[in-house]
Amino acid sequence: MTRKLRVLVADDDRDVRESLLDVLASMPDVLPVGEARSAMEAIEQSRATRPDIVLLDVRMPGGGEQAAAGIREVLPTAWIVALSGHDDPAVRERMTAAGAGAYVVKGSPLADLVDAI
Repeated sequence: MTRKLRVLVADDDRDVRESLLDVLASMPDVLPVGEARSAMEAIEQSRATRPDIVLLDVRMPGGGEQAAAGIREVLPTAWIVALSGHDDPAVRERMTAAGAGAYVVKGSPLADLVDAI
């Protein structure tokens, strides 16, 4: 049996979190391990659950950049996927500098998120 990818969902919008968790739960190679509503929670949950991947909202309380940097400190091997409502090159650049390995615009085809994971 292959090991499932452990994924943490961090977004301050409950509907977005629930939708993402539903999608992840339907993927056979993925195990949702937690959720967070703020940058601080994302960092704490990363420390506690040790995810392989963090789906991280760029505009959450405490800031996506701060969350990405904090996650990098506690879990340097995690793959961070920045999630944004807008395709903003400046935000993309800042998130990449903070440690995100991918950037997906919310509302993009599901295949874009799957590719990022």
